[in-house]
Amino acid sequence: LKLRPLSAIRADAEKGDAFALYLLALAHWDGVGGAAKDIELSAALLRRSVARGSGRAAGALGFYLCCDAVGPKNEKEAVEWFRVGSWLKFAGATRNLGISYRDGAGVKKDLKEAVRLLELSASQGSTRAWSDIGWLYNNNEHGLRDKVKARGYFQKAVDGGDLSAFMPLATGYWYGITPDGSDKDPRKALEILVRGGTAGCGECWYNAGLLFGSGDLGAVDEALAYNAFMKGAELGDPSAMLEAARKLGGGKGVAKNPAAAFALYERAATAGSVEAKGSVGLMLARGEGVTRDPARAAAILREILARDVSADPKLRHAIYQPNYWGYARDLGLLLEQQLVPQRSATELVELRKRYGARDGSMKRFTVPIDCAGIKSPFHVYVVNWDRPNDETAVDPQAEWLQQERGCTVPADVIDSFRKLKKIARENNVSFVDLTVYALGAAQQEQAAKPQQPAKQAPQPAAPKPQQNKPLAPVDPTKAKQPVGA
Repeated sequence: LKLRPLSAIRADAEKGDAFALYLLALAHWDGVGGAAKDIELSAALLRRSVARGSGRAAGALGFYLCCDAVGPKNEKEAVEWFRVGSWLKFAGATRNLGISYRDGAGVKKDLKEAVRLLELSASQGSTRAWSDIGWLYNNNEHGLRDKVKARGYFQKAVDGGDLSAFMPLATGYWYGITPDGSDKDPRKALEILVRGGTAGCGECWYNAGLLFGSGDLGAVDEALAYNAFMKGAELGDPSAMLEAARKLGGGKGVAKNPAAAFALYERAATAGSVEAKGSVGLMLARGEGVTRDPARAAAILREILARDVSADPKLRHAIYQPNYWGYARDLGLLLEQQLVPQRSATELVELRKRYGARDGSMKRFTVPIDCAGIKSPFHVYVVNWDRPNDETAVDPQAEWLQQERGCTVPADVIDSFRKLKKIARENNVSFVDLTVYALGAAQQEQAAKPQQPAKQAPQPAAPKPQQNKPLAPVDPTKAKQPVGA
């Protein structure tokens, strides 16, 4: 439609040209190029295109029936159209047929057939199909976990130019694919991330920045981390923008520039980063890099904090839990200083009850986590707050980890924090102080028994929380759903 006027496409369609019928169908599907939006007409045109041999049209028709927001939702019929498209050798239709078998959507679930079809799709030209198979073996959602096979398929996808495969391939080298991570190769991971970033993967540059700043390559290099984040930002990656802004705001790896940091936070927020929007609110509240604006700051901080009480985990966990505490602290200061009015007589009281005192103590502990079979350490933070059912600050962090990273904190570890919270409440003592004391005592007890294997218990660490979102230990993306035409 960008190269030819709709009238020319319509004229060819009237002559029975299969591709023109397909293009005309898409124009009416989306209502673009001067065509009226008409889903039923679009479906009819797709059927005519299929009748003239267009596998692409068959794939689009299948997608319309299975997955389009305004489609009739007939997965069984969608499968048949995907089958027709596959028979006509259209890779996209074959891929979606394989995904249908993988998920049991419109057809009986058959993983062996799913793999066969996805491999066929790859041979027909879909490099994304190699990634789909990689995810089948990488995760254990379907009981096929085989990290070695997954790596092989991700490598094929990368070699074929599929940008989505660079991240899982690099992650496997960064953290290793053996349960103990003994085979990890961060330098190989960096090589893959740079290659992906150069090919246009903004998320790759973001993770390259995290790798430079992790110390896994040896000495931490803040300057290289900042440069990588900026490259990701230039490609439009919101997380890269967020981290580059943090570097500018803190003067790490680059000269401190709060004004530039604020501008980049705003860009990241516009691109969809909720955490960046929170940072905009914090800077407006403090007057850092921008003229102080308590009213606008309070509006943003309240909007972000509302997510933390949402019943939708996707909304709630778009923010890493400890960041909510910072938003609550600054909103509380604005309310205490009467720079903005309270929405209710109890707003400040409820805020402190939910998130703890603004000058309260915070401690960091390291706990073991499991990410798709890979064991690794993870930092959690605890504060004193007054929530019901002995919920500790570790609970929402564990939920975030599960929701956003697919990783789990052992149930006994979470339970140990809850028990300490209950003891602290019953004895009217600081939960944070009790936790430090109890876990310190546990460490000493273990040190006195070196012959026994160390238990996986939280270990006290530095009290200051990190600003960065925690590093993704494994697969930063999930398997893709059926795709459109």
